[in-house]
Amino acid sequence: MAKKDGYHYSNMKYEVGDVISPYDNMPGLHPSLHTVEDLIRSAHPDGTRIRSEAVYLWDEQGRARQQWAAAGRVGKAKKYLYTVDYEDANLLHKGDLNHYTDAREFEDAGARAAAAASYWAGELHKKEPPRVELMVSSATVVAAEEYRAPPPAPWTNDDSPFLNPT
Repeated sequence: MAKKDGYHYSNMKYEVGDVISPYDNMPGLHPSLHTVEDLIRSAHPDGTRIRSEAVYLWDEQGRARQQWAAAGRVGKAKKYLYTVDYEDANLLHKGDLNHYTDAREFEDAGARAAAAASYWAGELHKKEPPRVELMVSSATVVAAEEYRAPPPAPWTNDDSPFLNPT
C-alpha cells in the first residue's frame, strides 16, 4: 500500500518511528467550538466515531506551518510539528475546514447544515484557499521539529523617536 505524508502538531513528544494513536479532539477544542463540532459530527452517519477516533493531519506542509505559526502568534502553539506517514487504507476522511468555519459562522440552520454536508462530501471551498485536514486511524512519525517563537522585529530609530535627540 502507498504511504503518504501528512503533518501533525501536538504537545505530545514523539520520536521518529513512533506511531501516533487516534484521539478525540473535542476536549482540546475551545468551548465556543463545541456546538459546531457537534453539528459536524451529527451531519454524517459515522461522524462522531470518525472525529473522535482519528489522528488529525494537515495535507500539506505549507498549510501546517502556517497554522502552527498562527497559533504561536496568539500564544497557543503546539510544541512540536511532525511529518508523518500514513497508509491510504488508514484515511478516514479528507475535508476542507473552510466548510467547518462556514458551519460555525452562518446563522441560518440550513446554510450551516449545507456547510457540514460539503465538509463531509470532501468538496473544496469555492471562495477560500483550501485548508484540508486529513483524519487517519494512525500515523508514523518520520521527522519532528520543536516550536520556536519568531525573533522580535529589529528596532529602528523610528520605533523610539524620544531616544533620538534632534
